[in-house]
Amino acid sequence: MAAPASKKEGPPQNDNKNDKKSQLIEDIARALHDAWVDSRGRFGFKYGPEKDYVKKTHPHMKPFNECEKENNDKDRALAKWLIESYLSQQKGKQINQQELAVQVHVATTMP
Repeated sequence: MAAPASKKEGPPQNDNKNDKKSQLIEDIARALHDAWVDSRGRFGFKYGPEKDYVKKTHPHMKPFNECEKENNDKDRALAKWLIESYLSQQKGKQINQQELAVQVHVATTMP
């Protein structure tokens, strides 16, 4: 009598899909923050413990991973919204990573 075929163990497909989406959100949130820091830097802003438009200092003028969770959560929420907006425009089409990157760039560089 032959042994029953064993099922391959591994993460469910939905978990893998959620991991990819979470990573995409994180990557876009980081890019959004970096673009914001870069755009403010071009206007002479630098890191300072307090937001001061005269001295041109801001407490978030530092790398994404050094910012407070609340600030990064705002970037993540915007990233999630951008992804959902893009997907609603595509309606079932495959995600075009380059086009998504262009939309993120436009969203982060608008005045």
